[in-house]
Amino acid sequence: MAKRIGLLVAVAAVALLVGCGGAGTQTRDTSKPATPAAQTPEPDDATSAGKVAPVEMGQPAMSGTWTITVKEAERTAEAGGAKAESGKELLVLRFDLKNGGAKGEGTGPTSFKLTGPDGTEYQASPTSDSLFIFNTPQPIKAGETREIMIAYAVPVGVGPLQWAFTPFVEGGQAQPAVVNIK
Repeated sequence: MAKRIGLLVAVAAVALLVGCGGAGTQTRDTSKPATPAAQTPEPDDATSAGKVAPVEMGQPAMSGTWTITVKEAERTAEAGGAKAESGKELLVLRFDLKNGGAKGEGTGPTSFKLTGPDGTEYQASPTSDSLFIFNTPQPIKAGETREIMIAYAVPVGVGPLQWAFTPFVEGGQAQPAVVNIK
């Protein structure tokens, strides 16, 4: 009988230790209400969340082997053969695009995404001028830097905007190059 009582006491002691996490006794001061842990604000560049930090116009941004630099943003009623509808304007971006890869590669308007402050995504407006992305000769040669333009029909005065370039990458997807457009 003494063995059983000793065994029960041992089992109870183990259960008590397991219930406490196996460490010494923990106490909590209940005289004050518990306060949530201080929250660390998210970094404004959002790199820790897996997002790419945007650059400002005039600064180079990289995506894979490509480098893009927005040189100018102009708002106008028409450009490159495209015309803005009533209540809209064309945001025309002039940029340098450098293929830093080892071979010539193509790109097109679907590699570029313009996003408004409310998350609205705008599609590139079709253009007929050879200076615009719809008509730029392909491929862009290895090492070549080409000045290209792209236009988006956006509501008059909308901003700030973010423009992202995500080139096609065989077997995966590159991180986008993101530029703040004011």
